[in-house]
Amino acid sequence: STDGEKWARSSAPASYGLWSVKWVDGVFWSVGRGGEVITTTDGQTWETLLRTDTKAFFDFAHSDSAVVVVGWDLEDLENPGPAIGTSADGGHEWAFQTLPFEGALFGVEWTGERFVAVGMSGMVAASIDGFEWKARSLGQEIVLDEVTWGGHSLVAIGGHYGVGPLFAVSRTGEDWELMNFPDELGGVDDLTWTGDCFVAVDRSRSHDQILIASADGLVWSVESSGTALGLMTTASDGQQLIATGLRGAIVRRTELPQCIPGPRNPTGRSLPTQSGKGTEDLLSATGSIWVGLP
Repeated sequence: STDGEKWARSSAPASYGLWSVKWVDGVFWSVGRGGEVITTTDGQTWETLLRTDTKAFFDFAHSDSAVVVVGWDLEDLENPGPAIGTSADGGHEWAFQTLPFEGALFGVEWTGERFVAVGMSGMVAASIDGFEWKARSLGQEIVLDEVTWGGHSLVAIGGHYGVGPLFAVSRTGEDWELMNFPDELGGVDDLTWTGDCFVAVDRSRSHDQILIASADGLVWSVESSGTALGLMTTASDGQQLIATGLRGAIVRRTELPQCIPGPRNPTGRSLPTQSGKGTEDLLSATGSIWVGLP
């Protein structure tokens, strides 16, 4: 699509589906579960830069000097671990690394200073150049699905087995604040930065899909998306928000969600809205994250 409203179908050389697509310096890049890294300039004709049978890729990020793909290393099927692939020449030659953890890496982001990747077993890993990585776990029962940089902080979203959805917030990619999201939000999917707000969707509601938004990853506002369709992904160019979901659902909004600015209010009540038009009631399950009630 050239305008977010009219769409044309296109097929791509991927054996098990594509998991991430991004616009990088005039080229769309995408990675897939079949171990593919592919590119296109028009969305119709694709070039395969990498294909490997021993890895599955879920996300990628780029700096001025490197491209990093992350996923699952399937060479040892009894003990599959995280896979990291790095290219310094535009995707023609790749070097692969792994980490001493079980499970996959699902998301990776470039902050302007370092790459940060997240995944299963609570994995968070950071690298300045994409080749040498330092990693730690935030908890074996935690799964972090993706991570997004908002210019001043990183926010990772995911879940905790038996507890529910959670967020992790970091200024540097090394030290993280881990918080459970209130039970009223049953399943948070896909996170994007609009230039002012982090925005995600709650996929757990079948009757009224909602958007959640935050300026800092700590204080969140809630509003209706205007559709009952199952939304699962979001993207923004700073002027509009595109959300896609089940059964080919595509929702376009030119009015971006409003954020409640930090800092956090320890009482959880009557924080000023970003527009300055009075106050809002807030809801918190933890005392750390506050959600503005619509």
